[in-house]
Amino acid sequence: MELKDREALERFVRANHVHYDVEREQATPAKDENEVVGFDIRLLASHEGSLQEPGCPKCSELLARLQEFAEKLVAAGDAASWTEIVPEPDMLYQSSEFRDADEVALTLRIHRDEHEHRAEGAEQDGRFSEIRARLEAVGATRHS
Repeated sequence: MELKDREALERFVRANHVHYDVEREQATPAKDENEVVGFDIRLLASHEGSLQEPGCPKCSELLARLQEFAEKLVAAGDAASWTEIVPEPDMLYQSSEFRDADEVALTLRIHRDEHEHRAEGAEQDGRFSEIRARLEAVGATRHS
């Protein structure tokens, strides 16, 4: 898997302290509760200093740049066919990584094929592993 614009992606990660969280997407209550239908990788990008309020021009610009980052990240191979990018335009978070910094976020929703729903967690999922490898290749870290 070769990422296009890898150096630009690495610069964006460094400049904006990009990190991510992972959550399993469970089946709806009507189905088997242990059925994992996908994973959400929540990407967060920091901006030093206050971004004022959700939707401010700086927030919108940073979120747009994070969206471009995510699109380039999933563009290689067939990842775009099983990954959905979900922005969080009206959300602003106090950074858990850096003091006096705010963060914007978006979610990469990784869908699993139905026959994979009962498979083990994220670490054994090939699609999740592929996206995680791309994130790590450009320097993004998993928030613990």
